[in-house]
Amino acid sequence: MNTFNKAAEIRKILEDEGIDQSSKQIIDKVRNKGIEVTPQQVSNEKRKMRLNMPVDDLPISVIKKVQVLVRELGSIVIVRRALDELEELMENSE
Repeated sequence: MNTFNKAAEIRKILEDEGIDQSSKQIIDKVRNKGIEVTPQQVSNEKRKMRLNMPVDDLPISVIKKVQVLVRELGSIVIVRRALDELEELMENSE
C-alpha cells in the first residue's frame, strides 16, 4: 500500500501550477496521481499558502482580479470594507 500525504500533494501541485488554479483543477491533478481529496482539503491548503505568502510575492493575477473588483464596485474603500466584513464573517464561522 502506498503512503502519501494528501496535504503535501496538494501543496506540491499548487506550487507547480499556481495558487490561482481552481479547486476542481487541483482535485483532478491529485486524482491523476491516484489520490482522492476533497474541495475543503484543497481550500485549506490554499488558505494556508496565502497566509504564508509574503506580500511582495502576490501574483500579478491576484492584483488584476482585485483591480477588476475595484472597477466593478467603484472604490477601493468599498473593497476594503467588504474584505474586513468578510474576514469577520469567516472568523465567526470557524
